[in-house]
This record gives sequence, C-alpha cells and structure tokens, in this order.
Amino acid sequence: MNSDNGPKIRTLLYNGRVYSLEDGTFHHSILISGETVEALDPSSHSGEGVQLIDLNGQTVLPAFTDCHVHFFETGLKSLYLDFSRIQSIIELQDMITGILDQRDIHQGWAYNPANVIENRELTREDLDRVSPRKPIFIRRVDGHSSYLNSAAIEMIAPFIFDWEGTDEMDNGILRKTAHEKADKYFLERVNSSTLHEAALMVQKEAIRKGCCCIHAFTPFPEWTRVLLGLQNELIIQTVPFCHTLFVDEVVKLNLPRIGGCILIDGSFGSHSAALFKSYRDDPGNTGRLYLNDNELERFFKEATEKGLQVAMHAIGPRAIQQYLDNIEKAADLHTLKTLRPRLEHAELPTPEHLKRVKKAGIILSMQPAFEYYWGGPKGLYYKRLGNRWKHTNPFKTILSHGITIIGGSDSYVTPIDPLLGIHAAVNHPNPRERLNVLEALRLFTVNPAFAAHQEQYSGSLKPGQIANLIILKEDPFTIQYSNLKDLVVNKIMIRGVFRDIL
Repeated sequence: MNSDNGPKIRTLLYNGRVYSLEDGTFHHSILISGETVEALDPSSHSGEGVQLIDLNGQTVLPAFTDCHVHFFETGLKSLYLDFSRIQSIIELQDMITGILDQRDIHQGWAYNPANVIENRELTREDLDRVSPRKPIFIRRVDGHSSYLNSAAIEMIAPFIFDWEGTDEMDNGILRKTAHEKADKYFLERVNSSTLHEAALMVQKEAIRKGCCCIHAFTPFPEWTRVLLGLQNELIIQTVPFCHTLFVDEVVKLNLPRIGGCILIDGSFGSHSAALFKSYRDDPGNTGRLYLNDNELERFFKEATEKGLQVAMHAIGPRAIQQYLDNIEKAADLHTLKTLRPRLEHAELPTPEHLKRVKKAGIILSMQPAFEYYWGGPKGLYYKRLGNRWKHTNPFKTILSHGITIIGGSDSYVTPIDPLLGIHAAVNHPNPRERLNVLEALRLFTVNPAFAAHQEQYSGSLKPGQIANLIILKEDPFTIQYSNLKDLVVNKIMIRGVFRDIL
C-alpha cells in the first residue's frame, strides 16, 4: 500500500487501450500517482521513481463493483456445501456423506431441481438416507425455499410451526416465512471465526473476477458489525447493507443506508414473486407480498427521515408497485433524489412503473446474469411466466427512460462474475433489450459509484479518482459479443497497488 508519509510511487501504464468509460473513448496510457489517477495520455512523465509498464496492446478498464452480494453467505457456500454443479440427488447425498463427521450441522446452498436428472425437489426421505440424526439444512438455488432432514425439522419445529410456508414440512420442504425463519435460525449458529474465514473467501473470488468493491448484504446487525470490524483487514472495499426494518439499529452502526434484500415478495423459481396474473405453470397463484402497506410506509418514512438510503427486494410487478406506492407516500421527490433509494431486482416492471422510478430518482439494482441462466423461450422465465419472459429485465427500455441501473450477481444465487453479467446484458435473449458494451460496462463501474454516493472519487479512471483498475488481454469493445463471458482478468490494481489474482 502506498504511504502518505513517504514519496508517492508513480506508475505509467502505456502502449494499450485505456477506457475511462465516461464517453467510451480510449487512451493509450495512464499515469498513477500513489493511490490515484494522475493523468491519461500524459505528455510528460519525468521524475524519480516512475515505474514503466508496457501493456503490449492490452486493455485497461476501471475495476468492477458487484452491487448485490449476500456477503457472508457467499463465503459460507464455499466453506460448507455448494450444490450448484451437481447432476443428481445421489451425488448430493454422496457429498454430504463424505464430510458427515466434520460438522455438527450441515448447511448447503444452491440446490436446483432443474439441474439434477431426477428433476424434482429434495425430500426429507432423501436427506434422512444420509443421516436422520445430524441436522441437514439445504437452500434452494433462489434462496426462497429450503430442504430439511428429520433432525433439522426437530430443531426448528418449535419456532416456526405457525408460520406461513409449513404446508410441506412433513415432506422436508419449507417455503415463504417458514423458510426465512429457518434460514435465520441456522445462519445464527455460524460463529465469528467462520464468518471471518468466509469473508476472505469472498474477497479471493472478488479479486479473481476483477472486483475492487462489493455491495455487501448482511442478514443481521451482528454480522454487519463483524463486517465493519474487518474493513481494515480486507483489500477490497465493501459497502455494507444491513437487512433490518429497525432503523435505530442501523443508526447505531453509523451507516448511511439500510436494507438490501429485505423481501417485499419472493422469487419466480419458488412461485412467490408477486404478479398481477397467475403463473403459467401454477394457475391461480399470483405469488405473495411479505409486508403490508402500513409497515412498509412506516419503514420508508422513518428511514428517509433519518437520511438513510433504502434498498429493498421486489421482483414481480405487484411488489414493485407496492414499493413505489409506499416510498412515494413516505418522502417527497427532492428527498428521494438526494438519498438515491434502490429497488433490488425489479425483474418485471411495467412501463408505468418505469415512469415513476425515473421521477423519484430510484436506482434499479439488477442482475443481468439471471437472463443468462433463466431467460429466453426455453428458460425458467418462460416456464413460470409464459410470453412474459420477453419483458423480464428490460435493460434497454429502462435506460431509455433515463434510469440508472447498477449490476450485481445476487451471489450466492449466481457467482460473482461481472464479465458474465456484462455478457448477459449485451446478449439479452430479447434483442430489443440488449445493451451495447459501454452501457453494460457502466452497470459494474461508473453507475455503482453513483449509487453509493462515491462518484467524486470512484468508478472511473479520471484524474483524481482512486486507481482501481483491471487489465484484460482482449478488448471487450472489439471482440465478438458472444465471447464476452470468456474474457479473463489478467491483473487488478486496487488503490494503486497490483494484487495477486489466485
């Protein structure tokens, strides 16, 4: 790390293509002084201690930000059991059996029924075959349902027996509020040393994927305190969001923001995102709203009066409308535009919603990779929504309204991988909603800095900004768009220092 007490190290990267991303033009060189950008295409770089780095035609971009990461859960997924790549229930059972003696409680993430040859949900019987006595708790890929064995059900039954979503508990499946309560119950059993280890796992993956910053969502104030205590140890920057409706808890933490993935509705995968018309594959079901208008308006009012930026999860159009109805009642437009509230996901907005979003200065925090994994006429969106898949994540339409979009992964749901998100935005299954490369890059660079009120010193490579940058062998503006996801980050500089990519 450069020191303020000694002479600043100056580094010139030359003979390449350097994109600041303000206007899409490129430069041939960039001069870094200490932790900041000194100049683009400097006419002179004389002086002691100037390090020269020949880019040999490589591309320099601002380092990325992932704007929606369930921070500790992402690391825990790597430390515990990650089922995102399994192909059968037998394989899942074998994975747990192989480490059965290593933990008292086994927690798993990212089980996707569509990825296994059995093509079905897990059951209590499936998990009891591994162990009926050691608790096993597994989250569905979307994080809105879970699967339990007999021992896990026995642990949580006294706390959730009267909550919505227990209809299938005898079969080992929890949904809705019951799932949320069980998820919280098992997460709270993770100790602080494990959280510390998880944080380092997230940092490693973030750096590998070219991220200098993570907008980090934490489920409890206690975990937010852990994250704040790690700020001086972590190389990457985190922008913490605490999932709580209790505004005073966040004020005590001295944070300027609140929320993150506080649920207004559920997910398409679990048939719980709130729609106006029924699910294609579940007639009569229009999803659900998790909060009533009174508590939502009261929360928005209290948070905005305290000067907090609010972020909340709303996927379906009925949830988006409830968000807008209540935030508009809680604060005037000038206040909202100043605070820059966020709406997380917003996967199926209506044209009227977008007019209101623009008017209130709301930022849409979206996950382009969802279209890569679930979009198109053969994907999950079509299975759940029918022809409404053509209107999911309408990036180009949103930008045409002058709305700011920021990009994230929703990790642990999909991996931290901004280049995949950029690829997905440029190659949207609906050609009308495709972004150009510059627009897509801004979702993970310039726009996140604005969303975090950091645009004066971060997000670009203008002189005076923090020197956070990545080096790519190939130029995303010139390669075939179908190959954007295959780009590799060769080097990353964070605050003027190159960091190892492991």
